[in-house]
Amino acid sequence: MEEEQRRMQSAVFDVLNDIDRKCLRTLQIQMHECAIECCKDTSKSIESLEVCNENCSKEVMSARNYVQNEFNNWQKRIQRCIQDCSDTASDRMSSLTNHSNENE
Repeated sequence: MEEEQRRMQSAVFDVLNDIDRKCLRTLQIQMHECAIECCKDTSKSIESLEVCNENCSKEVMSARNYVQNEFNNWQKRIQRCIQDCSDTASDRMSSLTNHSNENE
């Protein structure tokens, strides 16, 4: 059981790293490039600079939230699957115990 958990954790880690490398980092680069452009505009007030920087980060924050939500949904599905297997095993054990008690 521990080996399966380790393999599952490793697979999840690999997928999350892959998403980070292929998608999120590109968005982060774009966010920082956008923020640099905001800072280069010396005509901006502190407030407008802040708004500009916030606008630059919207896409990467949206992508991160999406990935996190999908991961959370996947974890819930796995937990339901585990619970279903546990319930099935428990029901079968109860059935076997009741059946053996009837034969005594």
